[in-house]
Amino acid sequence: GRQAAGGRRGDSDVFQRSNKGVHARNQRDEEELETMSKKQRAKAALERKAALYDKLQRGEIEDPEKHGFLVNFERKGPAEDTAAAVSAKPVSGQEHSFEDKLLEHPDMAEITDEFGRTRVVHRRSQEYAEHLERERGGGHGVKRQREETEGQAQWPVSSGHNRDECGDWAGKHHKEGKGMLDFGGHEEPVVVNGRVKSRWDVTLSNQEKEYLKEIAEETEANRAAAPGPSGKKDPKADRRELLRKKAEARKRLKQQGK
Repeated sequence: GRQAAGGRRGDSDVFQRSNKGVHARNQRDEEELETMSKKQRAKAALERKAALYDKLQRGEIEDPEKHGFLVNFERKGPAEDTAAAVSAKPVSGQEHSFEDKLLEHPDMAEITDEFGRTRVVHRRSQEYAEHLERERGGGHGVKRQREETEGQAQWPVSSGHNRDECGDWAGKHHKEGKGMLDFGGHEEPVVVNGRVKSRWDVTLSNQEKEYLKEIAEETEANRAAAPGPSGKKDPKADRRELLRKKAEARKRLKQQGK
């Protein structure tokens, strides 16, 4: 009988014991509920203030002094000239920030893109290279642009030259080691991702380079195989043979593109 009574007392002690984890969790829950109630009260106060401002804006409250307000709501807005001055400050600050960037970082440059936007970019960036190319292109009267269409580089030329003439001219000068020259007669290097590349590498795609290289090699081979001045070979026939080979090379290039 004593053992049974002791066992019952032990069971009652188990249920009366406190659990530290449960106690801490209950305390955290109470703190969170108190914090949420504070946030809800603050939110309700802000909503009441917003509703009061709306009523004053619409003129529903004729005499605010009768309601015992401690704030003169009619004087909360600045004057028009002050508002204009405040709105003009960020623009001047922005200009000073551009100047500070240029002074602190000599590698940075201020450019104006084709949309008229002024930005500060790195001198080795692609955007700065395109800006320089636009500046030089406007001075020569020959405008070359790179348009990406279906992964192939298109070369629109506004100087009256067609695509084949530009390709023959570029292949000839590239074979002679002059690089991709412009129509003004000088080469302008372009900086792309921190590396200096010629206009040949920037403007043309891999297939176009291969096509022009093949034409240049065939031209050199025909020139080496041509007889001297005393030979009787017909120059017109040589020209027709060269045009035929160019047409075949162009046809193979189109088939590879498909």
